[in-house]
Amino acid sequence: MIRNILFISLLLGVEACGIFRDPRANCNHPKHEEYIREQQASRIAKQTRQNKKTAKAPRPQQKSCPNP
Repeated sequence: MIRNILFISLLLGVEACGIFRDPRANCNHPKHEEYIREQQASRIAKQTRQNKKTAKAPRPQQKSCPNP
């Protein structure tokens, strides 16, 4: 009985994690490219702020999906 309760709570916890994800992060979503551009812009802005403090060059960005 306790195992069943733990298993069900684990399943609900895993499902709840999907609720908080941005659906545009999926490669098949129609607005995926827009999402990736926003993420890269925020990463570049963050790196630029950090690089001004440490004077390092930003790292090259990785592609989000294997298929262009």
